[in-house]
Amino acid sequence: MSWPYRLEDWAFALELGQGFVLRNRAGKVIATAAWWAYGEDHASMGMIIVAKAAQGRGHGARLMDALLAAARPRRITLNSTAEGLTLYEKRGFVRVGAIQQR
Repeated sequence: MSWPYRLEDWAFALELGQGFVLRNRAGKVIATAAWWAYGEDHASMGMIIVAKAAQGRGHGARLMDALLAAARPRRITLNSTAEGLTLYEKRGFVRVGAIQQR
């Protein structure tokens, strides 16, 4: 997906939180998602990425549903790309502003 994450970034993120990985039959990672708890009441989600070749098959939806179930009953926030907005809005997320990554 040409995201700026390095392997070290993923390792650090998962050290602090929890996540899910989907692999294809050959064992190649095709989708990821992570979440981070902030106490018992709040959490954030991120690194929800589906490889371009695997998009449109429900992988993002499966990951989101798994994340939401794992983080319950916390209130959850996330930063979204425009591409992911529909997926998140279908699950009750509401846009509250904009962030620009530099």
